[in-house]
Amino acid sequence: MVSVDRSREFQQLCAQLGPSMPPTPPPAAATPAVASLSDFHSAASNISHEIYNTSQKLAQLTRLVQQRGKSLFNDPANEISALVHGISEDIRVLNGKLESAQTYVNQKKSQLGDKSQVADHSVQVVGELKSSLISATKSFKDVVKQRQNNVKAQQERKAMFGQGSGSKLQRSRPKVYGNGAAAAGGSPGGSDALALPRPGGTMGSGGG
Repeated sequence: MVSVDRSREFQQLCAQLGPSMPPTPPPAAATPAVASLSDFHSAASNISHEIYNTSQKLAQLTRLVQQRGKSLFNDPANEISALVHGISEDIRVLNGKLESAQTYVNQKKSQLGDKSQVADHSVQVVGELKSSLISATKSFKDVVKQRQNNVKAQQERKAMFGQGSGSKLQRSRPKVYGNGAAAAGGSPGGSDALALPRPGGTMGSGGG
């Protein structure tokens, strides 16, 4: 069989069909707003991790306050103060980051439209992070208040303990050698007549 070159016919057919065939559209590129939202989700993940770390510090603080709350001794005041300062700073920084994140997703939502599922999801993520931080902040305030009440109670018990010890020591102080008047030859009938004998056999109230 003899082959026939029909390449010219094929080219003519393509030329006839070409104008009627729609061009293949290029792949849709992500809009700048959607592309930047991926960066937002990365930042949101970091914020979530920071909230978790703060919650771990808060759990440690709670254990210290509850375990040592009623003890007058071995109170880890320095450790508790360091945790309180650190958690307070963490909450301040996280609040600032979440406020910035909220502003960012609100702007992107307005750019993408109210029906954008991507923007809606981002707004929901920020809301959940805020809820977690609010819960941690409330727990932090509660444990700080408990610590303040414990310190106040400790100070009151220390004051009562000190006063009671001083009075007890004053009442139980022995009268050993009498007062100066008896030692200088005071009257045997005085208040020191029953004083204990001095070393060597001499009496505190006697004359020899």
